[in-house]
Parts: sequence; C-alpha cells; structure tokens
Amino acid sequence: MKETYYFSHDYNARNDPKILAMRSEYGAEGYGWYWMIIEILREQPEYKLENNKYLCITLAMQLQCDKDALHGYVEKCINEYKLFETDGTYIWSNSLIKRMSKRDAKSEKAKRAANARWHKDSDTSKTDETNTKKHASDAQAMRKQCASNAIKEKKGKENNNITTTEKENKEKENWVIALEYFCQKSGKADVQLRPRELEAAQKICAEVPSLDIVLKGIDKAFSDFKPDADSDKINSFRYCTGIIRDLWKCENIKKKGGKGNVKNSKQTTEYGIDSSGIGFHF
Repeated sequence: MKETYYFSHDYNARNDPKILAMRSEYGAEGYGWYWMIIEILREQPEYKLENNKYLCITLAMQLQCDKDALHGYVEKCINEYKLFETDGTYIWSNSLIKRMSKRDAKSEKAKRAANARWHKDSDTSKTDETNTKKHASDAQAMRKQCASNAIKEKKGKENNNITTTEKENKEKENWVIALEYFCQKSGKADVQLRPRELEAAQKICAEVPSLDIVLKGIDKAFSDFKPDADSDKINSFRYCTGIIRDLWKCENIKKKGGKGNVKNSKQTTEYGIDSSGIGFHF
C-alpha cells in the first residue's frame, strides 16, 4: 500500500510571532508559500531538501511563482524569520521534524506490536487447530471493535469541531486579542502590522496583565484622539501603549485607596506616547 503523506497543520499556527512577522511583509501569498514548502519537505527522506543551485528553480516550478522572488523569500525565512534551517547542504523545518518524529515513533511502535501479534498467532495456529479457530474469532471481534471505535472517534471529532471556534478564542494570548481589536478600531488588516507593533503589543500585555484595561486603553486612545488635519489618524498600535500604561497605573492607585486620573492622550511627551503612529502607515 502506498504511504499517505500528511502532517498536522496546527489551527493556531497563524498566531506564531515568526509567522506573523513573515506575513506582515509577504501577506497571504507568503503564508501559502510557507505551507506548500512544508508539504514538499514532508515528502523528502528525513524531511530535508537538498540545498543546491536548482532548489529555488524546482520550488518555483512547483509553487508556480517567480524564482527570484522565491529565492529572496526563502533567504529571509532562514536568516530573519527562522522558519527554516540549513547547514549549507540541506534545508529543513525544525517544527515539521518535531511533529513528525512523534508520529513516526507511534507508527513504528504500532508496527512492532502488530508483527509480534502476527508471529504469536502464526506459531500457535501451526500446533493447535482449536487455537487457530479461536484466534480467527478473536481477529473478527477485534475488527468489529476497531470499526466501532472508528465510528465513536468520528462522532467525537465532529462534536469537537463544534466547539473549536469557542476554544480558539479562549486560547488566544492577550496581545493577539489586543492587536485584533486595534485592527478593528483602525480599519487595518493584520498583514499591515509591522514587527515592532507586534513587539509593542507583547510588551504592554506583559506589563499590564488585565486584558480589560488593555482594551479600554485602546478605546480611550481612539475616543480622545483629535486630529490636526482630516488625513490624520492612528496608524500604529504603539500610539495606544502609553495610554494603556497610564490606565493601569490609575487602576493600581484606586486599589490602594487613591484617586487616578488619565490625562488627555494628546499629551504625548508626558506619557511617552509615540507620536509617529499618527498620520501615516509604518
């Protein structure tokens, strides 16, 4: 029987900071290239591609894209985004090798167990006709049980798919939710976010553990913003970080019995807000 090539495609892989950084520059096309290269690596011995002068040419033919553009993309995925590795001779993906090593180990263990059962049944059948019939009956019962288990497993997967969306939202990190909320407020697509905006979101959410305060800070930034010209608008998440930080300080003061007061968001110098987030895209 021909082997079926497959690998697990994690549904939350798009939230990986390295993949987000790559998508911010290459968008959906780069995201598609990444998974198609992973699919090609899955078919290779030891999940590695020979890194020769024809690599990008053959990959470009399979991905149906420009070889020069793909060459620059692969170089960045290796050197900047760390999505692939190379020793000069081969190119591979550590994440793919890690997930496939677990599958291969389980597959090998199952093969050894099946072979052991086969030899045991074979030896017994040669010496005892009664045992042969018993083993045949047991094998039939095992097939029925496997079929029953397969039906139960299929139903379980169908039930799990119903709650996948709800679980996905609960499993998202605060900084991912904050960026998605900012994109809704600003009208930006997530592919337009630059790596420094992702870093700013991760940093502020590490400082401010309350997601409610982070989202309120984003709301306040947009509600208090007063443009000097019609074309002025908030284009960077970093504009919101100073306001979020001040809200968190006020919240802590209130908990200690004091009175908190967040000043107008136009006071960028006092609160350390990056005014470069106004009026143009990064």
